[in-house]
Amino acid sequence: MLAQMKHKRNGVTLVELMVVLVILGVLAALAAPSMADMWNRRRVAAVADEIANDLAFARSEAVAKGTNVQIHYKKSTDLSCYTVNYRGTVGFCNCLSTTAPACDPIDTTATEVKTVQIPGSLGVTFESTGATGIGANRIEFTFPQFTPNPADFSVLVSGRRGVSLKVQVNAMGRIKTCSPNGTMPGVASC
Repeated sequence: MLAQMKHKRNGVTLVELMVVLVILGVLAALAAPSMADMWNRRRVAAVADEIANDLAFARSEAVAKGTNVQIHYKKSTDLSCYTVNYRGTVGFCNCLSTTAPACDPIDTTATEVKTVQIPGSLGVTFESTGATGIGANRIEFTFPQFTPNPADFSVLVSGRRGVSLKVQVNAMGRIKTCSPNGTMPGVASC
């Protein structure tokens, strides 16, 4: 009676498991570059959104507080940063500082509201563009007009492989995000 019973195996063999692992490895190798590009585009978009939101916040603070509000932009080899502050009379703010307050402590009228630092290791950098001279790295929303100084200001956010977005502020203080090289799907070209 035992001789007539058939043995039925449940499970997978080692060969079947190896074939599945090879197929998964090939699929992962094909998907990795596109996933890296997707994460890079998302990081660039997230930084550009934060910059646009903070520009709108600075303008609304100028309206709400009845004072001038500035944003100072800086970039070093390993860090991009900016500081939102109520305008002081003497000094300026330096967001590159990692130990001290960003705004000059001697100038008690310059109040730091927010400092944002983006390490270069994330693959995203930004810098202000267009303005030259003393106001090259800053924008100020001036009370009581609430218009930006300089009148046309932009920040270029760049990622790996040429992906970039530009956050622009026009002379009326309106904020717009666009793609200067058309590399961001769903975002209008500049």
